Amino acid sequence: MSRSTEALVRYLRDQAAALRSSCDAFDQGREWEAPRIATAVANIVFDDGKRSKSVLTQLGAKHTLRYTSSISIRYPKGERALGLLIGVEMDGTGPRFFPNCVMGIDTPRFDLSFANWWKETIYQNGSAKLSRENLTRVLRNQDGGSHFDEVVRDQTYLAMINNFDPRLTFTFNGERVELQNGHLVTMRQIGWELIESLRPILED
Repeated sequence: MSRSTEALVRYLRDQAAALRSSCDAFDQGREWEAPRIATAVANIVFDDGKRSKSVLTQLGAKHTLRYTSSISIRYPKGERALGLLIGVEMDGTGPRFFPNCVMGIDTPRFDLSFANWWKETIYQNGSAKLSRENLTRVLRNQDGGSHFDEVVRDQTYLAMINNFDPRLTFTFNGERVELQNGHLVTMRQIGWELIESLRPILED
């Protein structure tokens, strides 16, 4: 039996509320919320073949909605780029990655179709690239969202964890600091983008 439009809208509002709650908790220091953000994003937009359809697809809204991309720098084709959704800020504990949406700057917005937004490169290390889809699916399916696999095989994702940007070097209190968790902070920014994208539906 197909679900009613009212039930689908109610579920979408619930998932958006869960997404906001996880984003708020992340901003308070609970970075382990990132896989939950990935799970909520997937529930809202990701279609898993014939087995399951996202709530936006069931509502018939997925491909009519425009999606907010907040990539702040767009590099010429072929130029090396790295983390494009986050920045670095120094506070009393040293340098940290921050999502662009909480850095106190005017976050740029580009309205994209779903396919262009989902497939857009948000991290690049040499010739290896990672899209919103790649990051969301690995965090959800392999790294703690709905599964925690014994081995994560996506090499670009692993590079994002272990050597996010080799050009970034910082010293704090006389010691070299290696920035951590760029992949989690990037997922937080994607959560913000989706919340912004859903406003036309949620504010009706």
